[in-house]
Amino acid sequence: MIELPDTVKSSAVQGSYSTKTHEHFAKVSWLAFLGGLFALSLAVRIWFCFVDAHVNAYAGFDAVGYISGAKALQSLFQISAAQWKDVMMALLGVASPPVMNSVQIFLDPLKP
Repeated sequence: MIELPDTVKSSAVQGSYSTKTHEHFAKVSWLAFLGGLFALSLAVRIWFCFVDAHVNAYAGFDAVGYISGAKALQSLFQISAAQWKDVMMALLGVASPPVMNSVQIFLDPLKP
């Protein structure tokens, strides 16, 4: 059964229509509104996909980025204590330039 919003229920037509007829008319008009909204959104989507000359970014929303990010995070849990020490020294700004370069190379896979 389709539930109508309260605004549709409360706007009963006064006059010759009965409440049951009005509720039926409200349901039909509400379904027509939703159908029209669906048709409009479908038309815009089809136009955007097939007619508009936009950049094809199909690979920008796939799972490859998530998987590579998860692999990079997993590699963080497999480093030694000495590497963690180097990372902390780099974060605190007290690491030497060679240590800083090695930390940057190690953390490079975490970049998006």
